Amino acid sequence: MTMRKKLAFTVIAILLMAGCGQRGPLYLPEPATTNQPAEPSTTDVNNEQGV
Repeated sequence: MTMRKKLAFTVIAILLMAGCGQRGPLYLPEPATTNQPAEPSTTDVNNEQGV
């Protein structure tokens, strides 16, 4: 292998190993939580309907 090929291979290998630069293991982000109001209890529903 010529010197240029070795250098090109080394640079490409380093760039591939560097990735995006984030350290540590890969992870999936937690799903986004939404602030939804609590479901009304059955007693609230019954009171609204006049039962």
